[in-house]
Amino acid sequence: MKTKLKLAVKGLVSPFLNQKLTRYKSRQTCKESFVATVKPTEAGVDIFAGPASFKMRVVDGDWVEPEVYDFAIFGLAALSLSNGWKITAEMPVSTSMIKKVDEITNVYKLWSIDKLSKLRIDLPIAGTEGLSSRGLGRLVCLSGGVDSTFAAICAHEAGDLDGCLLIAGADYPDASHKGFIELRKRVSAIASAFGSKLTTVETTIRQSRFEWEMMHGFNLASCLHYLSGTYKSGGIGLDNTLAQDVVRNPWGNNAALPYLFSTDRFSIKGFGEFANRVSKIKKIHEFDSSLFDTMSICWANITIGGNCGHCRKCIGMRLALFALGISDKSMFVSHPDLIDAIDHFKVSNSLSAVKGQLVRTAEIVDALPDGPVRSRLSEFERAVRHRYFLLDPFR
Repeated sequence: MKTKLKLAVKGLVSPFLNQKLTRYKSRQTCKESFVATVKPTEAGVDIFAGPASFKMRVVDGDWVEPEVYDFAIFGLAALSLSNGWKITAEMPVSTSMIKKVDEITNVYKLWSIDKLSKLRIDLPIAGTEGLSSRGLGRLVCLSGGVDSTFAAICAHEAGDLDGCLLIAGADYPDASHKGFIELRKRVSAIASAFGSKLTTVETTIRQSRFEWEMMHGFNLASCLHYLSGTYKSGGIGLDNTLAQDVVRNPWGNNAALPYLFSTDRFSIKGFGEFANRVSKIKKIHEFDSSLFDTMSICWANITIGGNCGHCRKCIGMRLALFALGISDKSMFVSHPDLIDAIDHFKVSNSLSAVKGQLVRTAEIVDALPDGPVRSRLSEFERAVRHRYFLLDPFR
């Protein structure tokens, strides 16, 4: 009977598995080859590599050009992985960066992500030995969300926060976009709570066929290393705890990336490997509850900033605040009933999305007090878990 059930399940999921295998195999061949060069400009740098070309500049403040172009390699690697391109990077890099490319190649080959191609980066110019960053202090990525705000708090409390980095060209096309200008005001207010300077780096890399969901961390690394002439180390907020990474990895800013993105010249630290999303929100509230009024959670409308209160991300934040007994009145534009909102949740048919739903839902259920909200969310968690086993029955 058990054998028949396993065969039946395998029959249900085999089209899904075959689709992933077909996609993976199609991405393993080299599509095109390009030579990449870097040209410094008055505003920053232009990286040329055919359709992989992109620009980087500091929008506010002075920029000290690094002695090596390690920052460009992280961006070019992301474009190679996203598109199946072979890129020969003719630019000075550190010896440590050459070794790091080999490590990144091997790790992503191990992970076998079906959406990504094999990393093909050649560095024909010999690496520069013995270079250390000319900068001082740590620069932490700050987007105004929960993970990055928590990371900045941890670095600040450890006496290890000297600046904050906001990146333009991610959710908004450039630094002049109305929505980004509003976001920068909000993030600047958060940075001021730490007494830290906010630096904005604008990059056009996302316009170059960039697999954003899986390569977001490469963009963070590129922009952090871009400022290695001013700072000696960087920091990023991790999406999940180490235990949650077991379920979700490889996805987002996982705990392996800070090591992969660190060189002997410029190290990067991850914050949050032992704190889930609810714990992070509690930490932010204990540090300065007024930060909630300037944080950016929403994804329903990113044209002018603010938090709608009814999209999936806003409801997740509201549920976490409810679990912690913290009012959400000042943070959101609207406040629809939480049980009604849960009733509109839908379980995804995508395995990667289901993993995310399971992680985010389970941590809130664990924190909620007994009552109708916990009961209703627990029902949704069970449905998500069942879909998770259906889509990945041989895990």
